[in-house]
Amino acid sequence: MLVLQFDVQILTAKLAEHWKYMIQKPKADLSTMVIAPMPGMVKAVTANVGDQVRISEVVIKNPKCCFKFTPCANFPGFLVTLTT
Repeated sequence: MLVLQFDVQILTAKLAEHWKYMIQKPKADLSTMVIAPMPGMVKAVTANVGDQVRISEVVIKNPKCCFKFTPCANFPGFLVTLTT
């Protein structure tokens, strides 16, 4: 079975005319980022830039909320950047 997938955008005539002037943002590589499923406060960061982290090691502690979520390292490696 042959499956084809297309990325299609439907634009109005006016938007299509201005589309060529709009800057396209490159997609971020999310495989190396720790991302929370919803916004919240960060209580503490348990690793520093240059630290070696293991898989499932807690990197960020957040206050208790309605559900428990602990951002962890997805794979072993070194913490390269820490952006707030």
